[in-house]
Amino acid sequence: MKKRQRLMSDLIPFLTLGSEGYHLAIHLTPRSKRNAFGTLYHDAKGKAHLRAFVRTVPEDGKANQALIELVAEAMNIPKSSITLLSGHHHRNKVLKIQVAFKDNLSQFCNILFKRSRSSARDRSLSFSSSIFLTACIMVV
Repeated sequence: MKKRQRLMSDLIPFLTLGSEGYHLAIHLTPRSKRNAFGTLYHDAKGKAHLRAFVRTVPEDGKANQALIELVAEAMNIPKSSITLLSGHHHRNKVLKIQVAFKDNLSQFCNILFKRSRSSARDRSLSFSSSIFLTACIMVV
């Protein structure tokens, strides 16, 4: 199991296995034109985050709730299984996902890949998502 965890963290750096589920590191951009996922983002400490964009404003936790809804929809899991661990008032957030993850990870990977391929404006998005999808297939 430890080898698989290490492999997953090397290939999918924004997704880690925590004590009670998976931790998903997100860099959130509120007030965006669309609700979607984007490329990888590295913070000042070098930690990788998956970019996410939501249309709502960052007031009274509305953007955080929209992020949870976006992830729940993409993974086809209930919103109640997703908890915001950190980043309540920051762009960099960590979500805890408590669910049997293997099938949901495959679906999540496919959705990220399909959404990125439909974005013709950003070629690097398709390339990075192709690498991500390959990593997901290797881990799952």
